[in-house]
Amino acid sequence: MVTINRFWSQIFGVAFSNKRWLHFFMLFVPETGLWMSALGVVGLVLNPRAYDFVSRKSVQWKIWNLRLSILKYSF
Repeated sequence: MVTINRFWSQIFGVAFSNKRWLHFFMLFVPETGLWMSALGVVGLVLNPRAYDFVSRKSVQWKIWNLRLSILKYSF
């Protein structure tokens, strides 16, 4: 108990007065990390930028203009 409490107080600057808060904190930190990493994976799977059709059209239009300009100056 003393070494874990010393560890958390050195890392986060938090010293716990009883075991209940210490155990809650020891559960809360890894649990929060797991949830944040799960949200990151879900964000990568959904890929919200892939559904931005306006910018895709503008990028395709720029590529088309680039191809036309290359063809125009190649002959």
